[in-house]
Amino acid sequence: MKKLLLALSISMAFSSISFAEVANTTDNNRLDYWEKFDKKYASQVIKMNMDEAIAIEKEKYSSKEEFFIAGLFYLGDEKAQNKRKALDFFMISSDAGFIPAQYMAGKLLVSGEAGKSNLYMGKDLLKTVGSSDYDEYYKTKANETLAQLALDSKNFEEAVTYLSKLKTKESLYRIAKIYEYRGDIETARVIYEKAIDAGYIDAKIEIATIYLEKNSLDTKKAISMLTEIADHAKNADIVGRAQTLIGDIYFYGNQQLYANHEEGVKWYKRASDNGYYEGMIKLHKVYLENEGNNKYRLGSNKYYIHDLGEKIRKTIDNEDQLWKKCLNLYSSPAAYS
Repeated sequence: MKKLLLALSISMAFSSISFAEVANTTDNNRLDYWEKFDKKYASQVIKMNMDEAIAIEKEKYSSKEEFFIAGLFYLGDEKAQNKRKALDFFMISSDAGFIPAQYMAGKLLVSGEAGKSNLYMGKDLLKTVGSSDYDEYYKTKANETLAQLALDSKNFEEAVTYLSKLKTKESLYRIAKIYEYRGDIETARVIYEKAIDAGYIDAKIEIATIYLEKNSLDTKKAISMLTEIADHAKNADIVGRAQTLIGDIYFYGNQQLYANHEEGVKWYKRASDNGYYEGMIKLHKVYLENEGNNKYRLGSNKYYIHDLGEKIRKTIDNEDQLWKKCLNLYSSPAAYS
């Protein structure tokens, strides 16, 4: 299960621009949206209309910036949206050496969402952007996209190369996960430590789970680290995850610790009360298994089981990926097994 969760987490898509968000919004909201993407051209994009976009296309002396702005217009305008035309405009601007257009064209080509897919050309454009000094934003986004493409194709060496260029605490964390997934636990631990030093507290949990692996088992140390996180972390999700992992350790036990269902349920309940969905799911599962034969000596809790089930349903309603992950939790034991 731990291997599966690692695979899912290192292949998780980086955040990207969702152009569908622009539709059915006010001009003010659209301005906010485009400013997140490109502050320099945001106001020009929302002021543009179809006639102006057509004029740019016909004008022999339109600048590379004008073609780029028109491309953004065709990409995000509710009525005029035409991703293929947007790509054409980005390519004209890209051929003139305009870095923002090279990024946009590269993204559209590797995704194929404009009706034309060319992975090699798209990657080449993104590599150009990723190694440029034009703007840190575009450079970062290009390297994020290239890292994700490498992860999707399980080219981990290439993924590490692009992640290393990002020089962020998040990228350190992702690199460590890659090394852990590939079985280089010591290198993973060292890089997790660097991520912690950079302020990425999630990495503390990953180090704790390493101490639950068969070849580096130190249950006492793992519980100590997770308890410290549960007691002192400020992020509710991180606290909930730590509480749930402690619950796993006690509930299922291992070679160094006898199973203690009562203690495990106590920690699951803390995570559940904290609103952490995995804690809710695991607590619900335990109560369901206990009902009828008092397997875990919890007594009958029909009303509590019902209320907890409703709480879970409301938490994950309409979130397909979250729901699939929760279903997996019902069919598997501890998250670190």
